[in-house]
This record gives sequence, C-alpha cells and structure tokens, in this order.
Amino acid sequence: MEKQHGHRPVGGGGWRDRFLWGRQRPLSLAAATPCDLRRRLGRQSHLLERQCLAGTPPAAIGDFRRRYPGIELVLGSGERLVDLVGEGVDCTIRAGTPDDSTLIARRLAAMPQVICASPGYLTQAGKPRHPDELANHQAVKFFSSGGATDDSFDLIVGGEAREFTAGGWISVNDAGSYAACPLRGCGLIQVPRYHVEDALDEGRLVEVLSEWPSPELPVSALYPHRRHLSPRVRVFVDWISEIYAEKFGSSQTGVK
Repeated sequence: MEKQHGHRPVGGGGWRDRFLWGRQRPLSLAAATPCDLRRRLGRQSHLLERQCLAGTPPAAIGDFRRRYPGIELVLGSGERLVDLVGEGVDCTIRAGTPDDSTLIARRLAAMPQVICASPGYLTQAGKPRHPDELANHQAVKFFSSGGATDDSFDLIVGGEAREFTAGGWISVNDAGSYAACPLRGCGLIQVPRYHVEDALDEGRLVEVLSEWPSPELPVSALYPHRRHLSPRVRVFVDWISEIYAEKFGSSQTGVK
C-alpha cells in the first residue's frame, strides 16, 4: 500500500511497490506502503504487499492460483512509488487518499487504526489521558527514502481530524521495525489495528486514547484508464476486493 503524504507506513517509509506479472505479458500489480505506518503499515502498499493482505498472503495467493491457474504471478518489492504507465504496471494497491488524477481508483477498504504502546513503556511514561498529552510522550518515528520523518498522530477531536506531535529518540524506515519497536518499549505507534491485533489481545501492547478515534486508513486499487484494463487485471482487482471485504467489510462494487 502506499501512503499519500509521506508519513508512517502502513507499511514502510515512502511507498513500497509490489509487482505481479501475468504469463502472456507481465500482469503488473503493485503493492505499496507509505511512510506513515498507520500509514506506515497501511498507507503505502501496492498490490500484494504483506501489509496489505492482512498477514495472510500464502493462503490468499493459493486461492487466486486455484481460480486462475493460467496466470503466473511474480512478486517483487521496492520502496518507491511506481509510474504505472511509464513502467508498464497494470495495477497498484495504495493506502491513503489517492492523489493521482490520471489513475482510476477503486476503494478496497477503510482500515481502523489504533495508537498503542507496551505496558512497560506506559508504566514508565504514564498513559496519556488526552491527545494534548502526546507532546510529553515518545513516538517511534518513521522516515521515508526522501528524508521526510513522521512523528505525529492523527485523531478525531470534536468531530474534526487533528494532528498531534510527540517526541521520540528512534526513527525507522520499514514497517517491520516500526511494528516491533513498541514491543521493546520504544514508544507509541499508530497503525491499522489488524497489524497489532494479536499483541493487543495478548497484552503485549495496550491501546491508548480510545475515546478519540483515529481516522480510518483508506486502501485503494489504482490502475490506468479503463481502456487499458485487461481481463486479467479485472479478475485480479475483483479477487483482491474480496480479500479486503472478508477482513474489513465490503467497500465497493466490482470493476466495470
């Protein structure tokens, strides 16, 4: 998935791209993760990035193979935004609000997000009781390949989205490290909830500021104008939409 303004990953720093190629000619499907992991783990994912598939790519890919045995997929990755037309990429999955008007966007999901930290960190630093108290806390920062660093948190306060900044002593540039740091007591993170569900359920992480919801993180499949849409891309987009719908609920109808 990709994120649209350079903050945490939904998956990584900057946008991670994944490419899927089809047998007849590369069926290029990308998955990216933006640098803002909530966005960090959610906003930047092209196509089949592990972050985008909610941690279940093997089973999902197996299902696609059973349905469409004639399509061969090759999955690659890189921390950059892909030029779909210029590089011959058929489809990309990005997290965040799409800002490229030259592409058609199909909404796949809106992922709930959460701010959390380890019990050890909260025992030492105290649990924030109001978003304004984030300024007194440590955040795990996320930096993109372009050098931008994100240490802010987005929350809905009084019906409006607001951004709150925190301190921080550690910065990372990949989704895995970003998600691992709070488990080591490094500070607070904001990510799609599904990325930390197990840790929350097991008590290894604790949600904070739940009274002020985090904005949901949109995830979309993007592809060039429909006149370029092949049947293979069509079936893939419909299939990936089912994967997201199973996890996050239906977001849109099929590709026309």
